[in-house]
Amino acid sequence: AISTSNMSFGMMTIFENQNSKKITWRSGQSSPYTVISEDNGGTIIHLTAAPKFDGDRCHYLKMIFNEDIVTVNFYTTKSALDQNRFFMEGSYEQVKSQITQADGSTKRIKFAKGKHTAALSNAVIRGDEDTYITGAKAKQKMTVKITSVEKNAVFFIEKPSGGYLENAGDGDDQTTWTGTLPDDGDYKITVAGTRGNATYKLSVTIK
Repeated sequence: AISTSNMSFGMMTIFENQNSKKITWRSGQSSPYTVISEDNGGTIIHLTAAPKFDGDRCHYLKMIFNEDIVTVNFYTTKSALDQNRFFMEGSYEQVKSQITQADGSTKRIKFAKGKHTAALSNAVIRGDEDTYITGAKAKQKMTVKITSVEKNAVFFIEKPSGGYLENAGDGDDQTTWTGTLPDDGDYKITVAGTRGNATYKLSVTIK
């Protein structure tokens, strides 16, 4: 059920807060929505802004959830919805990143063999944080960069010994950081949104 959830499916993000419900697409379209019905056949959504896709205005969506994949049918009118005549269909996969799952929302970065850079992507909802752990040695150089569709994703970096790296503390709202690491051990990179939800791409390089 999406009526109480915040979810990202790669190219499409669904979220709500106390004041609004909204769906956004990375192509730039967005619309407030209302849920008409939810049952085993899928979730029916009315898009109040009727965004345009391939020249057609979309007033309704039908979403069918299956584990980490959602199939979305796009309809121009209520009549088309009733007759299941959709003009476009898409399958959206839960955002994947080059990581291995650890406990809770904390994940360890996995570098490909012989590579110094890991490219990660995910989405955080308002008030949540993603934490990535990476091991490194003192005097190695690390570069961290983040970009987001909404231009609101930032990070901070904790040292193995405690505290934050210089100019990368909680509140510095960094989007780019480069420096020489002071300690051996695990560094924690925490990603958050400065406002609302954030769909981001994170790059971590260690040499």
